[in-house]
Amino acid sequence: MSYHKKYLVLMGLIFSFFLSGCEDLNFKEKESVEVEPLYICIEDKFVDLKGQSYEALEILLDILGFNGEMRIIPHDGFIPMDFSPNRLTITLDENKIVSRTFCG
Repeated sequence: MSYHKKYLVLMGLIFSFFLSGCEDLNFKEKESVEVEPLYICIEDKFVDLKGQSYEALEILLDILGFNGEMRIIPHDGFIPMDFSPNRLTITLDENKIVSRTFCG
């Protein structure tokens, strides 16, 4: 094999090595996906909801910046025993007034 052929083979191997390292030769812009931050329930944050009406809950939770999982238990309603530490649970009395808030 002549010197020129060895040189061309070597250059071809080098170029193929560098090109195989390229993931995407089109250089497309990657899409950015916004991820909502993980909500952590803190009971002390919702103590002031006690005594508020059911109708005012949505407005008050929006003011507090609540964006997590929530369940509302009506008066004499059944409270399931499943536990989710980052879920806000609100119980109402017979007049649809918040009687208790807790995480779980």
